[in-house]
Amino acid sequence: MANLLETMKEDFLKKLNLSDVPQEKSKITPPQFMMELYNKYASDSSVIPQSDVIRSFTVQDIIVKGIDGTKYKQRLMFNMTIPSYEKITSAELQLFFQAYTRSKECFQGTVKVYELDTKQLLVGKDVTCFQSKWETFDITAYIQNWIKSGSEVSGFDVVVDTKDCNLSQSTENADGCFNMSISVSDSTSAALIVFSDDLGSKRREAKKELKEMLIHEEESIVHELF
Repeated sequence: MANLLETMKEDFLKKLNLSDVPQEKSKITPPQFMMELYNKYASDSSVIPQSDVIRSFTVQDIIVKGIDGTKYKQRLMFNMTIPSYEKITSAELQLFFQAYTRSKECFQGTVKVYELDTKQLLVGKDVTCFQSKWETFDITAYIQNWIKSGSEVSGFDVVVDTKDCNLSQSTENADGCFNMSISVSDSTSAALIVFSDDLGSKRREAKKELKEMLIHEEESIVHELF
């Protein structure tokens, strides 16, 4: 039983592209959504995605593009490399929204993710909550095209409309408002989660199985001859 549990643990870690179990008290604190993802898969194997590998890429740079009334725009830059023999099956943009701590009111707003320097909307959603939280945005098609183009560095323009707030030009939040985290290299930094299939590994395993099958057939023939 112990060996089985250890094997399952190693399989979870491999899928999450981790070398060990994330430690909340370690010097390098993993984002909370990665902790939740690990705990989710560790506690219920039926929800494990079919993808062989799960990678996370933390935002490398954030450029505040300005405030226009209740809207503010930020550019998120990522450096992402995926081996050419892997096939991307799903991709998510994880953004952390910080509620105004002195307000007990529910905050509401609209978040839209665009291609860089274009008006091409990738995904948008309403965000409603009274406490800080992570939000997930499905950007699978965009990341698949991005990887096919051969580019390693790219990003998104994120527009947040705090429509129920009176956001001032001083970037101070009014009661009931919220901000998207613009931190880099900490537990609230924006991140890309990429799910992929290791086709190279599958081909190697298929060749190995074929070789073993051929060896078995040869042994059977030799056995019949003698």
